[in-house]
Amino acid sequence: MVLERLRRATRPIHADIERIIDILPIPTRARYTWFLAKQYGFLVPLEAAWDACPLSAELDLPARRRAPLLVSDLSVLGLDAGRLPLCHALPPLGDPAQALGALYVVEGSTLGGRALAPRVGEALGLGPEQGAAFLHGRGARTLTMWKTFCAHVEALAAGEPQQVPAMVDAARDCFERLRRWFKETE
Repeated sequence: MVLERLRRATRPIHADIERIIDILPIPTRARYTWFLAKQYGFLVPLEAAWDACPLSAELDLPARRRAPLLVSDLSVLGLDAGRLPLCHALPPLGDPAQALGALYVVEGSTLGGRALAPRVGEALGLGPEQGAAFLHGRGARTLTMWKTFCAHVEALAAGEPQQVPAMVDAARDCFERLRRWFKETE
């Protein structure tokens, strides 16, 4: 199964990012705000690049955008997102394998946010309207959209198995770029 291969290949980098983020078990408001600001700086340019991505129509990438949720959350927390730095070291999205590899990171983050939301809510008293919309993701649509994404990954792997190594490399590359971005102001 391709998704398991993606998980195994990216697990060490993913674990390191979680260590860098350091918002569990009980985040401070300052650390949580930093986390959102860094997510914003990475997602805004990446989501903008989706417009030229070869999967845009198939996966309804505009519906997968989460940067607007970050703008809202950061505003609630007292930050002007428009004044935040943006990451310019983005992963390439030029072919379907690259795009799916990078999207694996973003879509997995959406699922992870849903797991973090209750902890952040309990620790900081934040809900979807109080600065935690990003973590709540797409609400009830999150799992459906994840399954749609997984179907595309499996379809590419079944139809073009030679693309799987490129997809795995792209996921690792995206995680590595995200790790470097988080470490810039750790």
